[in-house]
Amino acid sequence: MRKPWGSIGRVLIYIVFATFTVTNIFPIVWVVISSFKTNSEFAESLLSFPRHFDFTNYLLAWKTSKIGVYFLNSVYVSVVSMSIVVALSIMVAYILARYQFAPRNMIYVFFIFGMLIPIHTTLVPLFIMFKTIHALDKWFTLILPYTGFGLPFAVFILESFIRTIPRELDEAAIIDGCGSGSLLLQIITPLCKPALATVCIMTFLTNWNDFVFPLIFINKDRLKTIQLGLANFIGPRSADYTQLMAGLVISIIPILVLYFTFQNSLVKGMTAGAVKG
Repeated sequence: MRKPWGSIGRVLIYIVFATFTVTNIFPIVWVVISSFKTNSEFAESLLSFPRHFDFTNYLLAWKTSKIGVYFLNSVYVSVVSMSIVVALSIMVAYILARYQFAPRNMIYVFFIFGMLIPIHTTLVPLFIMFKTIHALDKWFTLILPYTGFGLPFAVFILESFIRTIPRELDEAAIIDGCGSGSLLLQIITPLCKPALATVCIMTFLTNWNDFVFPLIFINKDRLKTIQLGLANFIGPRSADYTQLMAGLVISIIPILVLYFTFQNSLVKGMTAGAVKG
């Protein structure tokens, strides 16, 4: 006899997941709809649809409020730091996964401990260091910390993934005359695409959404990132909410594009190496 609470349990699970989905999607939909409103329409009702879908807020935010400049700054900083993290982490992870040497375990633990350090606890020492060497208001003022704090997670993911790749592939490539560099670039790196996609998305997302580091280290307006640019819409006495909504939509476009492009690889990269036989 079929237990009645089995069906009730499934229905409850569907309700929970549906509620979770709606609560996550609704804010994004609301921001997109609000970005097409005028300030008067936004003040009249927060949940109503705009009378006309006008892209004026996007044009004003992109040019007049210089969101375009801040957007490109964020793209540059995030892409450069992400590229450095990927290049360094794949080499370190390959060495840790394939070679046995005396300080190997110590180096691996060192990277694991790096994941446990909150990035913003280093704000004060980093600010003092950069100020002492007159390195504030420079691109590398953001790129260096982003790279340093992105490496531990990237090494952890890639090292676990490389361990799942059979060593026989390495041996076959070496017999065919493939050197260590060629082996890493031509054999290991293509096989690590799911893990690399995970590293790219997570690193880019962390750097893109960061607000505190640019706020502390960057004062020049031409170098500010998009998160600082969005804060300009909120003044001490007034706020342009509709342009802010347009700026928010612009800021989430790269994240959505990355995620929907590599979502399958993201899941594979996060789960690979979790269970080892």
